[in-house]
Order: sequence, then structure tokens, then C-alpha cells
Amino acid sequence: TVPVAKHLGSVFGCKRYGCFVSRQAYSTAQTAANSNAAMLCVDGTRTVEEILAEAELATEGHAHGLEIVSVGQTGIALALRAVAGLERNSCAPAFTLAGEETVPGLCAGTQRDESGRTHRDRGRSYCLTLPAATDWLPNNMIQLGPACPRLLVGNNTRIQPLAKAVAARIKTQPEQQPLVVETVCGGGEKLRRLRITHLAQGVALAHHWQVDPSDLRSATRPFHVMAQYCAGGSGNPALLRLGLLPLGQPTLEQST
Repeated sequence: TVPVAKHLGSVFGCKRYGCFVSRQAYSTAQTAANSNAAMLCVDGTRTVEEILAEAELATEGHAHGLEIVSVGQTGIALALRAVAGLERNSCAPAFTLAGEETVPGLCAGTQRDESGRTHRDRGRSYCLTLPAATDWLPNNMIQLGPACPRLLVGNNTRIQPLAKAVAARIKTQPEQQPLVVETVCGGGEKLRRLRITHLAQGVALAHHWQVDPSDLRSATRPFHVMAQYCAGGSGNPALLRLGLLPLGQPTLEQST
């Protein structure tokens, strides 16, 4: 439990590795604490293998749920890559991906320069909420099939149109059939992080619109996310793939 406590400090207000997430996020993370879930901060300073090892230790072999708070572009890229590497008995976690719109107080990391000035990182922070391994789903649920719709995130993909496309398609998606959103992991590191960040932000924004709609006359349909990393080869590029699984049927929340 020592690594968990150590990273709780870095998540909720204590500076570590030159970055922090607002302490206000703590109140929104109490659901995880009350359900025996572990919490972990991913800020770009560790490898995927180290993140997976710490997650295994923190959750006692994934006997409990896990909340991952990512910081900045490198943090979300590593967090999604690590979650894509989780597998047990051919099952993988279906999780929620929430951004700053959904989780009050969840702010991007900051860094101090040599003069002591604090600068906001250009990246954002996200909260990934994973269930215990007993609630994981078959990992073949996001395999591409002939009827599986797919959205590709490129260098010039804009976040708002992507989120709108996800929100529109998820409402008509058959149950147990994922909507796949993916991006190429090849090329330069800067563009790779940019694409993954846009992928995460678009999905998180679409998630926010489903769980906290501004227009109560609009139908909403929450979804869970499964992550998959395809290594590529034989001329095919590596891919980071998110499969969005709709929950139930679209509902209409009327104001009272």
C-alpha cells in the first residue's frame, strides 16, 4: 500500500515530479475510496511496465477497482497504453474515461520554471475508473467486424466534431456492439501524443454530454470504454483502439 499512498500525495495537491492535480478532485474521488478502490497517478515519469506492476500491487491483484488520474499528454498516453495491457483469463476492464468537464477540480498539471513561476501544462488531466477483475469483460468484444463502425483520429482531427460524432453514433449503436475510435501510434512522438490526447478528450467530452447533459430534452446514453493496443507489423501501423460500449437504451431526462 505504500506506492498508493505515495501517489495519492502527488494526485491531491502535493507537488511531485514537478506537477500536481488539484486537491478539490479528492472529493469527487471518494466513490473510489469508499468502494475499496485504489488510486494511482500517471504523470509520464514511469514506463508502462512500471504502471502495470504498481496497479497490480495497489489493487491486490485487481481484487479491487482502480482509479487512475493522468496528468498531461504523456500521462494520458501512458495510462491508456497501460490499461490496454491489462488482461486476465481473456478478459479486460471496461472503464469510464472522464475529463475536467465531468470531474470538478480535476485540473491539468503545472510545472515550475527556474525562476519559480508556475505554468499550466498544455495537456489536460483525466480520470479512468476501472472495476475489479471479477467484472471485466471478454477482450474480444472490440475486435473489428464487418459491421463494426470506426472513427479514425488523425493529426488534424478536431475535438468538438469528434465528440459530436461519438455522441451521435453511440445513441444508435446496438447493445454489445462497440463503436471503435482509434489512432495510429507510429510517427513522431509529439504527433503521437497529440493524436492520443485528441482521442481521449473527444471520448471524455462525449461521455460528459451523456452523464451531465446541458439540454435535458436530448436523449443520452452512457458508455463504457475498453482499450486495445495493436502492435502492427507486416506494413500495418501500431494502433491504440478504444471500443465504446453503450449501456442500455437511449434515455430522455425531462426537467421537473
